[in-house]
Amino acid sequence: MYEGQQGSLFGCAQDDPIRPNREDDSSPGVKQALFDESADAILLFNPSWDIVSVNAAAVRMFGCDEDQMVDTHVLQWIVERNRARHLTEARAFIDGHIASVSHGRTDEAGALRSDGSEFPVEVTKSKIALGERLMYAVTVRDITERLKVRDELSAALSSMRDSVCVADARGGLVRFNDSFLSFHRLKSRAECQMPLDELMELFDVTTLDGGPVAVDQRLIPRALNGESGSGVEFRVRRKDTGESWVGSYSFSPIRNKLGAIVGAVVTGRDVTNEKDILSALKHSRAELRRLVAGQQGAAEDERKRIARELHDDLQQTLAALRLNVASLEQQSSAVSPSASQAATAALALSDCAILSTRRMISGLRPQVLDDFGLTEAITSVLRAFGDRTAVGHAMEVLGDVEAEMPSEVATCLFRILQESLQNVEKHARADHVHIQLDLSDPDQVVLQIRDDGVGIRAADFLKRQSFGVLGMEERARALGGTLKVVPGSVSGTAVEAVVPLRAGGSIPAGRTNKMTAGKPK
Repeated sequence: MYEGQQGSLFGCAQDDPIRPNREDDSSPGVKQALFDESADAILLFNPSWDIVSVNAAAVRMFGCDEDQMVDTHVLQWIVERNRARHLTEARAFIDGHIASVSHGRTDEAGALRSDGSEFPVEVTKSKIALGERLMYAVTVRDITERLKVRDELSAALSSMRDSVCVADARGGLVRFNDSFLSFHRLKSRAECQMPLDELMELFDVTTLDGGPVAVDQRLIPRALNGESGSGVEFRVRRKDTGESWVGSYSFSPIRNKLGAIVGAVVTGRDVTNEKDILSALKHSRAELRRLVAGQQGAAEDERKRIARELHDDLQQTLAALRLNVASLEQQSSAVSPSASQAATAALALSDCAILSTRRMISGLRPQVLDDFGLTEAITSVLRAFGDRTAVGHAMEVLGDVEAEMPSEVATCLFRILQESLQNVEKHARADHVHIQLDLSDPDQVVLQIRDDGVGIRAADFLKRQSFGVLGMEERARALGGTLKVVPGSVSGTAVEAVVPLRAGGSIPAGRTNKMTAGKPK
């Protein structure tokens, strides 16, 4: 113990010049408790550099008994290579002006344990006035774990391909990785020694559409204000070289244990190439869809032409042929029984040919779609579907049935319905199919086809030779719409096509009509 303390480090301090007006927290007992319970090592020494007292944390940190440290020179516990520097600094500190409050400086130094092993520490030197006596204290903090974390953080930052920078609470740049340099087209870390505000003056930062980004709307100020975000994209341009690129950023505040913001972290990635590739891909897709839409339009026109020729030419020819055969049948019945039988057979064949032609015409382009609209066309298709299958069916129409619909929209939805019903017939093994046509929205029309069959599997979408769903999707997309094919809520499959209505095709909200046709389950 220091001479005259009588068993307690602060036992004789009747007056405390450090806090003369705070008797509640400057009493000897409180000071002794703070000394003994401190998590940091405290070494108290006199002007001769001899240690006069240490606390329990110092005993644990340096790995020795208190008696082994008391009366030893302070610098004995510092690694030899650092002693000269600390001696010079400590002399300047002791010989300096005596203040009435503790003061000191903090730095990193290597300390020595009693077994000779080294460990990194943070040292704070302070002056303490105990009554009329002046003492000196060294507070030592073991920063082994801190440096380990720092080294791990540095290694992690170095390995990251994204640009990372960490700012303090004042917005100053305190840490960054090599990717930060390459991202900002900087040649060396020396270029980052300037304040962050000055560093950012090297760049123009704008939104992707060219709008300027105010300083307070940049990411570090926003993070220091408590905001966080990801996927924020800015265009960055070097003012000196004119080089520009697009960065995708994430940012977040850094908070201490009490929740106070003590800094900010910002990560960035150069997505210029990805943007260019995405733009080219979007353009390519748009061109492909335009091509598909053109081909579909050409195919529809060709279907119309063939259907019209079948109707106007072949079907009329067959009708005339039937009339002639019927006349022959009447005339031959009185002349020759065998000729009459042949005429009757020819008449039956002509009837079959006419029916077959009608089916082909309807499959190519049902006249009812052009003459009476989508609702009647769906009803006609469902009737034919019921005639050739054992699947029950129902149709529900919401909205104004009489509203006009653009031809391309009606054709799109009609073809989607045809393809869906073919899938139900071939694959679903369903007992019932329900069609809903929603015309209640003036901006779009919705077609739903739901069946109660075995349902569609994810693997079905991956079949290389399966183009039905893909074709339906492209039909909807060509008109700016969407198509979803999903498992039904209970069983089966649900197909939903949503197609916007073109100008002039507005549909007023209206009544709900329900029509049911076909076989029961």
